Amino acid sequence: LMVKGARMVTFENLPLELKTIIFLKLDDKDRKKAALVSRAWRDVADQAILWKRWQLEKLPNHPDHHPMKYLNNWGRSTKEFSEMILCKRFSDTQNLKWGEHSRKAPNKEHHNIILKEIAKLNLVKLDISNIELTLADTDLLIKAIRNTKTVILECCWFNSEQLTAIFGALGKSSIENLEIEGSIYSNGNDLSALVKPKILAEAALNLKSLKLSHFLLSQEQVLQLFVEQERSLTKLEELELSSIEEEDPFFSLKEVLNHTTNLMKVPTDTFTQVISNLKAASLPRISKEQVTSLFNALDNDDSKLRELEIQDSDLSHISSGQFVRVVNNLEKIGLGNTRVMSGKHLTALMKAASVSTKLKDFSFWSIDDYTDKSIRALGPKKIFKKAAENIGTFDFSGSDEDYKYPISLFSFF
Repeated sequence: LMVKGARMVTFENLPLELKTIIFLKLDDKDRKKAALVSRAWRDVADQAILWKRWQLEKLPNHPDHHPMKYLNNWGRSTKEFSEMILCKRFSDTQNLKWGEHSRKAPNKEHHNIILKEIAKLNLVKLDISNIELTLADTDLLIKAIRNTKTVILECCWFNSEQLTAIFGALGKSSIENLEIEGSIYSNGNDLSALVKPKILAEAALNLKSLKLSHFLLSQEQVLQLFVEQERSLTKLEELELSSIEEEDPFFSLKEVLNHTTNLMKVPTDTFTQVISNLKAASLPRISKEQVTSLFNALDNDDSKLRELEIQDSDLSHISSGQFVRVVNNLEKIGLGNTRVMSGKHLTALMKAASVSTKLKDFSFWSIDDYTDKSIRALGPKKIFKKAAENIGTFDFSGSDEDYKYPISLFSFF
């Protein structure tokens, strides 16, 4: 509709707000086509507000939908992702995942472009997985992670300079939750010579969550970490220290223990005080004295610990009664390659959990004939089934068969 004497209004003459409203009416496919019309149209189309629903972590109709914007490189090469991340439409991304399904030769140029652009984003969570970063610029890597609250570096390859720099930067960063899982094929798994004990200990004081998996720590590093946690004001609520694993998943227990970070040299009182004040702990090998002291501390209602995983340790001296009381009062328990025992411990736990339990997640696994792990150790089928239902998430890797719950994944014999 034109008024006599009025100037014709074209799309280019419209204020940006109206252009944005028009583009919001288009679906993603048409919006991408419109962006190809001209540079002016592309500038409108590239506004971050138009892509807020692009690649959500969960779809809007999903029960676990989270409104945080989520960008990942699913189905794209590193080169394609390095080009895409330069686009300003993703400038307000808060949750970014960068990963590969299989190991690929590192590309220094593309990796540095991605890290440089990540550093410009105001991220809440950064998840990098299965990327070989050994050729990437160390300074760019640190800039990419230091202003992000949650950083997950899963099965990545790092060089020694990068690992040293990551831990050295933690004291001056915004990182609250750090999870690093080293690649089992990497030569940089041994942190004992790369990170000074004092730097590691001080870094842990400023974190809410520290998870180190497939890394080897020295006795001095472990001791300093626990001593600082005991005597200093700390923010740490979750600690995971897991072992280096061999390439073959069916290696023997003796081989595992040669590559295990263990906590056995940490004074028992210090160990118990630190772990019982956490909310979640995943522990490598600990001594029988530490096990006894920890279970005694957990055998009351004052402990803060809600989630516990123990690996490569001996629990056989803990009475079945205390074992049931402690485990049944937790929300999550994982027992890996751990000598718990005669079957009566598990049978007693299943019997108690079939009536009442605070447990929401139970897992038990072993890679050695070191433990009584037959499904028969769980007791009668009827009781075992009821316990699994009450717990909710149940995973038992037995010597004769593996059993999982929920019911859709669970088959009872």
